Amino acid sequence: GVRRFQSTRDEAFVLSAAIPLGTSGRAAAGAAEARSKLKSLDTEEPAPRNALLGTVYALRQRADMARATLDLLQSGALPAAQRAQTQAEDAFRAGRSSLLELNTAQRQLLNLRRDRIETAAAYHLLVIDIERLVGQPLAVASGNTP
Repeated sequence: GVRRFQSTRDEAFVLSAAIPLGTSGRAAAGAAEARSKLKSLDTEEPAPRNALLGTVYALRQRADMARATLDLLQSGALPAAQRAQTQAEDAFRAGRSSLLELNTAQRQLLNLRRDRIETAAAYHLLVIDIERLVGQPLAVASGNTP
């Protein structure tokens, strides 16, 4: 409020504030609540990180499996199918086999080539997903990229 001093004819503005001082008994409940919230933050933080690591691990396993399948196709199945198709063509030209046998060998070779393309695409998509989650490119051996 305003206060007036008659003797000096001065006026003064008076303000009062009351700030309660907390006691340890009243503050204990708030402090305990704050400590429990802090502990819950510590235990909740690893959960998303662990989930991310699990996802990356699963994707890596799938990528490794796709890579192994691709290596088997390229080193074993495709060369064998190519040789079988060549032999079927030679036998057909010589009159020792039918067109059906030649067609079957060609279809098998084409199916394996399609499988190789689909497996390579799946491998690269898995690598892209891993790189997106990790935030950096994976080291891929040069010359061995499917």
